[in-house]
Amino acid sequence: MIKNRILATKELKLNCNQGKVIRYQGRLVAIYKDSQKRYFYFSPYCPHLKCVIEFNEKDQTWNCPCHGSIFDCYGHLVSGPSTKPLKRY
Repeated sequence: MIKNRILATKELKLNCNQGKVIRYQGRLVAIYKDSQKRYFYFSPYCPHLKCVIEFNEKDQTWNCPCHGSIFDCYGHLVSGPSTKPLKRY
């Protein structure tokens, strides 16, 4: 998985403080690049009912469009109905 992370990062070229869900080698992955140019990788599926999350650039959060769960840019739970954070890779 580490090699895949490096390859995905090089191909994606995210700006700082930007997140995106991409398809890489047939799998969806959520990626966030912080202001220190560090990359963070998550499951793109909300732990509540597995809807695909979306990145909200204005609020710097990952949002679930199905039931409204909100996660901070690092995947920590902000508000539910989910009771768990995003799974980090």
